[in-house]
Amino acid sequence: MRKEETMSRLFDSVKTRLTLTVALIVLFYTALLLALTYGLMREMAERNSAELADTVLEEADTHITRFFRNMEEVAYSLARYSTVYDKDIPRLRELILTNVWARRSYMRALYLGTENGNMYEWGYGEGFVDNAPVFAPGYDPRVRPWYRDALAADGFAVTDPYLYASIDDYGITCVLPVYHPESGERVGVLGLDIMLDALQNLVEEFEISMGGKVLLVDRSGSPIVDQFSSTAGGELRASIREVSGQELPGRFMADSGGVPHFFSYKKNPVTDWMIFVGLPLPEIMASTYAGIRLSVALYFFLMILLLITLEWSVGRMVIEPVEKMVQTIDRMRSGEGSARIDIARNDEFGLLARSFNGLADRVQEYARDMERQVQERTDRLQILQQENLRLRIIEEKERIYGYLHDSLGSRLTNIFISNNVARSAATVDGGVLKDMQDRIEENAQAGLDDLKEILSSSMEIDRRMIDFSIVLELQVRRRLELKAIGFSYDGRVAELNFLPRGMAVEVEKVLQELVTNVLKHADARQVNLTTDLTGERLHLVFRDDGRGFDPRSLPVGCFGLRGIRQRLERRGGSLNITSTPGERTEVVIDLPLVECESGDRGE
Repeated sequence: MRKEETMSRLFDSVKTRLTLTVALIVLFYTALLLALTYGLMREMAERNSAELADTVLEEADTHITRFFRNMEEVAYSLARYSTVYDKDIPRLRELILTNVWARRSYMRALYLGTENGNMYEWGYGEGFVDNAPVFAPGYDPRVRPWYRDALAADGFAVTDPYLYASIDDYGITCVLPVYHPESGERVGVLGLDIMLDALQNLVEEFEISMGGKVLLVDRSGSPIVDQFSSTAGGELRASIREVSGQELPGRFMADSGGVPHFFSYKKNPVTDWMIFVGLPLPEIMASTYAGIRLSVALYFFLMILLLITLEWSVGRMVIEPVEKMVQTIDRMRSGEGSARIDIARNDEFGLLARSFNGLADRVQEYARDMERQVQERTDRLQILQQENLRLRIIEEKERIYGYLHDSLGSRLTNIFISNNVARSAATVDGGVLKDMQDRIEENAQAGLDDLKEILSSSMEIDRRMIDFSIVLELQVRRRLELKAIGFSYDGRVAELNFLPRGMAVEVEKVLQELVTNVLKHADARQVNLTTDLTGERLHLVFRDDGRGFDPRSLPVGCFGLRGIRQRLERRGGSLNITSTPGERTEVVIDLPLVECESGDRGE
């Protein structure tokens, strides 16, 4: 409950609400600014990535073009050798092996297929025996894909990947038709075998930043070199098929291995292959995200700095004067009527403080006037109570006189008549005398009984008329009515009427002081009084629902409660006050009835 009240008060604070409002506004605009910044930076990053991808694509295309142009130069240079077009086999073998050995990192073999179906091939590696391949019986180079591609191009060409005849592996071949320079007749086709692994190694040598990868696709759409082979998905394959027939060059976005990539593509002019360069979007956006994180950190730092400045400004300009006002009000509630707000400012709070101080002066003046009127009415009430008691005593005396006249007068008359009759019959009839004497005795006894009854009745009526409980209740209630304060009383104990005079006066004085405190300080709406006699002790509880106070910090000039405590302690009693600022006040009085042992409690 305390925690909930603390949180409620915290969020009721103007300082907290103003700070939170400004913080939310700043946070909203910061988020909006970050969103705009992110959009602009992302657009810039995508534009830069497109330019980077195009640059990488051009570099890859240049490398591939340079490689195959080199192969073209080799083919043309070999075709000009007489050893080739004259088919000088020993020298041709030496020439071919020399060129293959010089390019063995990517070239498998070099050969010449002639128009009459002969095949002259030498190379290094798998599938060769003494540098010569082993073909199946009936092998004819003229029906091989590389031979047909060379004739179709009628010049230098690069084949699509196909299965080699001498080994079970795929590769490509750079081909060139060879013509005799004198006769102009076609001698055959010169071929340079290049393994796909060699192309893969060639592509691996490209230094592509940001984790970029290359994909080479032949004229049929099949991959030749695929650096995405382990991560490529159906989306990438579908995108490649979709863009194959579109205008070149171009760009598109696709996922590879669950990672979005930015692709740029074009067709190589030498091979007619499609070259795709893909850059992972997370790598592209890494610098953007770093910039955004830096911006977020900077924005939040500035926002915290703004909130701290706002907190200090609000506390200095708003909260500090408000707290001074609240402290002054609390001092006035605790009874310090001269407390005033000390704010030497010319702003709205200064005007409010001056207005409050003026109002407090008028309230204090009204309070002094009210106390004077209360005291006057209290004195007048005491005079009226004394006069009322005197009139009731007179009324009671008159009632007793009437009882004596009506009762004892009748009895005395009967006695007088009976006595006369007895005197007359004294010499005549003894029985009559005896009867009259009995009657006189009966009337005398009845008269005594009537007198006792009258006296007894007078005492009881007198108790009700001057009942101490009623007197206490009447005194307290009439004083509290001056300020329209409700009053309830519980404890009309008959034994209270037998209290010693001094103790009764003491109780009256204590209650008068407690009521005075309620009228002056408590600002209460209801007062409850309970009295009880337990054994030989008087127990009195006085409660009000006023604003309470701290009993441990009574003002120096508060003599009333201290005087009560001293008088009670002198009689062996005690005074216990329970109160908290803002809560009710309860006063418990405990007093021994030691004086009642002397017989003051009646017969």
